[in-house]
Formats: sequence, structure tokens, C-alpha cells
Amino acid sequence: MPKPQRLDDIVTEVPLPTYIHQQVIPAYDDQPEHYHLDQNYVVYLPEMKVTLEAGAAHDIRWFTKEQLDTIDVIADLQPILMQLLK
Repeated sequence: MPKPQRLDDIVTEVPLPTYIHQQVIPAYDDQPEHYHLDQNYVVYLPEMKVTLEAGAAHDIRWFTKEQLDTIDVIADLQPILMQLLK
């Protein structure tokens, strides 16, 4: 797996995302319909205690393939997780 490479004092080259999703965001309030591009990276880590930094995310935890059907994840992420956990 490629690793980030420091090019100089202000630039780091990072690997390409594993998946890129384009999502249509419907119009709401004064915002017109627009698109989000989500860049998803796959990283492999040893199982360890997960700590949640205040304001960084609303939920971080380990789960197994068997638990995937019972946890609340973004719908377009579930097929990717199933593929990765084969």
C-alpha cells in the first residue's frame, strides 16, 4: 500500500483514494442541488482501543462482518465494507 511522501516543507503527496463516490445533494433552504465527492481510503490497522476526539466524529468503533447488517452505516458504504470483509 502506498504511503504519503513528503515532497518539501509544505507539500505531501498522498495515495489515491480507494473509492470515490459522487453523491447528489438535494436542494434545501437557500442551497441549490449540488454534488459531494467523497474520497474513501482503506487502511489496515491492528485491533486496538479506539478513542474519540471531541468533535471529530460521532461514532468510531470496531465491528465484524457478521455485525455489519446490524450497525448504522451510510447505505453506499455497506457494499464496500462487505467486499473488504470477505
